[in-house]
Amino acid sequence: MMAFELSRFQFWLTSVLGAYIDVDQFAGAQCWDLHAHFANFFGLPVINTTGGAVKWSGFAGTMYRDYPQTKAIEAAYVRIPPTERALPGDTAVWGDSFWYYPKTHVAQVIEDPGYEYVRCASQNSSESRWDNPFPGQSSGPVLDQWLPKQGLLGYLRPRNGLVLQGEIIQPEEDVMASLEEVRTVVREEIAALTQEGEAKKRNAGPLFGVAGNAKAAKDAAEEARDLLRPGVEKVRFAGPIPGMLASIQGQQAGLLEAVKQLASKPGSPVDLAAVEQAAKAGAESALSDLQATATTTVTLSQEG
Repeated sequence: MMAFELSRFQFWLTSVLGAYIDVDQFAGAQCWDLHAHFANFFGLPVINTTGGAVKWSGFAGTMYRDYPQTKAIEAAYVRIPPTERALPGDTAVWGDSFWYYPKTHVAQVIEDPGYEYVRCASQNSSESRWDNPFPGQSSGPVLDQWLPKQGLLGYLRPRNGLVLQGEIIQPEEDVMASLEEVRTVVREEIAALTQEGEAKKRNAGPLFGVAGNAKAAKDAAEEARDLLRPGVEKVRFAGPIPGMLASIQGQQAGLLEAVKQLASKPGSPVDLAAVEQAAKAGAESALSDLQATATTTVTLSQEG
């Protein structure tokens, strides 16, 4: 099963739909202003229109035709021909060869099913609305529109697709490797905590080493949960973290079980082998649960 993560892009889209966006405070809410808003939101360089005594001077079509206008733009975007299928977050640019775009046009792609229309967030490409703050300069607000591909010059695609499209969850073998790394760390922590507290054991009792490590495992689990907690941008975290969290939780459960067993035998020495075995059993149980419900997330970005 593959799940496509677009939460940050969806957040941006929801925030602009129905609005009149005027970034440069010039000529009202033009189609270019929506691209500028998009680029600013995602930390990308804004692709300005170019002027001079040339065709489409100052209009959106020059964004694609004159690419790359700067080294920063070349580093951030790759130019994609109109024959390729668009990806969410692509900047689609039209010329003036089709009547629907008399002065060229630019919009942000939401979806491309591969047919003669592309779904976009588009401004100034529909009838004016009653609350238009720029009458005579702009027409419609930002809409979720299906626009004809006829007259399309092509797309300007962010090179770093992960900015828009989530992360890649590592293949199963990588998750296994990460679990082994966590097991190694926990084993080292058990040994370090036990050795460090050797002098205190006489007063603290035989549970010092195990209880200390259980607390460390609990702290690590809480830290991992913080990493996985959805933030403002709600971007899905991926890679080895889910596997690490599952391992830590399993090891924590195993360690706490070992603590209970030792607590029933006051005065007994700490059996590190038993603790390690309990941690291993807990980790393997957590890994089994993780693998039973895991999904794989991939990006559909293309590097230039």
